[in-house]
Amino acid sequence: MSKRRDEHGTTGGGPQRIGELLGRLMARQGYAERQVAEEMEAWWNQAAGAAWGAQSRPGKFSRGILHVVVRNSAVLQELTFQKRALLARLGELSQGKVRDLRLRVGEFD
Repeated sequence: MSKRRDEHGTTGGGPQRIGELLGRLMARQGYAERQVAEEMEAWWNQAAGAAWGAQSRPGKFSRGILHVVVRNSAVLQELTFQKRALLARLGELSQGKVRDLRLRVGEFD
């Protein structure tokens, strides 16, 4: 017979590890996604530098691929030329989390 769980996924009654509790809370509140987005923004700005960082924004990050939106085709072409160096720097900054880079022209704030 299994124990009945409440809406928080706990069986109630026993002590729980704080890491598990915080992990569930962060997942529910979307903190993990926000933290990843902030990390990607910081890593991208460091790797790309101030000039290119102002002309581009990191977007979706999934399965080691960082998608970056750039302001126009000239920026796209220049960053494509620099892709190897950018990936090397992003790999260092992210401790290997960023393994590939996809660039596309688009609008951003």
